[in-house]
Amino acid sequence: MRRYLPHLVLSLLLVAGCSSDDDDTNPTLPPAAEAEVEMVEAGASVAGEIFASMVSRLPFLVLPGTPPAEGISWGPDTGGPPNTYIFVLPVDVDDDGDPDSQLNGACFLSGDPSTVGPGFTGTIQVSGTTPGNIGDFTGNLTFTALDDGVRLSGIGTLENNLTGHLMALSVPSDDPLVIRNAAGDPTPAANLCAFNIDGDIDFSTEGPTGGLACTWSFAGNRTNPTITDAVYTDAEGEETPLPDTERDIPCGEGTIEDWVGHWSFDYGCLPPESGHTDYVITRKNATTLSIDDTEEGDGIDYEATVVPGSPHIVRGHFFDGDGDFRYREDFTWSLSDNSDVFTQTSRYEYTQGPNEGMPGFCAARAVRVVGP
Repeated sequence: MRRYLPHLVLSLLLVAGCSSDDDDTNPTLPPAAEAEVEMVEAGASVAGEIFASMVSRLPFLVLPGTPPAEGISWGPDTGGPPNTYIFVLPVDVDDDGDPDSQLNGACFLSGDPSTVGPGFTGTIQVSGTTPGNIGDFTGNLTFTALDDGVRLSGIGTLENNLTGHLMALSVPSDDPLVIRNAAGDPTPAANLCAFNIDGDIDFSTEGPTGGLACTWSFAGNRTNPTITDAVYTDAEGEETPLPDTERDIPCGEGTIEDWVGHWSFDYGCLPPESGHTDYVITRKNATTLSIDDTEEGDGIDYEATVVPGSPHIVRGHFFDGDGDFRYREDFTWSLSDNSDVFTQTSRYEYTQGPNEGMPGFCAARAVRVVGP
């Protein structure tokens, strides 16, 4: 793939959840609290899938006609101020590789979205319904693009229409999250699947039998978040404090063998650029994939390694480009549960020439064309 113009784009986060482990201060968690924890974890799974699917589509908002842009609607809000847009974005909630729901949204940006760079800001409102009308989700987010990621604050909710549970998350504007792709040199900690997060998320849930409240604390140099200040409140208002705990977040089951095969790969970047290549992926060892990029006239070979504990998440880097357009690209790939589709988020940086040091962002979607 060739990149001839520098750029940067943002990511968004909608993820939540609470958990607890029994210890001397809480030998028996009430059954209703256990049920609430399970409901929260289910909501976290849905929110995480929405987020990953959304990020993999972002550049294609302004790349109509490309294969990953299918189903996307994006355009100016003719009744709003400049740089206000409305959109419809397909998302894959059940992680089978195909869209099964959609986000409806509006955003106000500080400039043309094709010129996103450090300091670019905006606010985004989204809403949608999970498959089968099981749940409704909304979000109201404020972001600032960074050199290598995004600073994010806001609120989000997920309402379960079957149980009546309402789950909410919030990140205050005076203490925002910083979100980066979990790839680079040195390699960042992957503390939420393919992402590196630094900051706290306050989370609460309300249901017919009670509710939970807690804080998920992420640190950029730590692989697992710490769950603090967790309290379960039953229907009568009685509170049960839960112990602080470290939470491991595995992302996807399966094995490294699930990646092996021939893949059709479509990518998109900002400023607007898109293209296609084919990959042949083989297993090098228990933790490493060998990747043959067969793009005509520009084939390169490189490797990706499995994120520990998450065989369907891999990360790596490669060098490409000629002369003054030489760049390094660091990427993460996320494989669907059925192993038929994977998505990419990546950051590149020019290593020489007039654009040396300038960063950029790409996303991609790959479909299996020949099995292992």
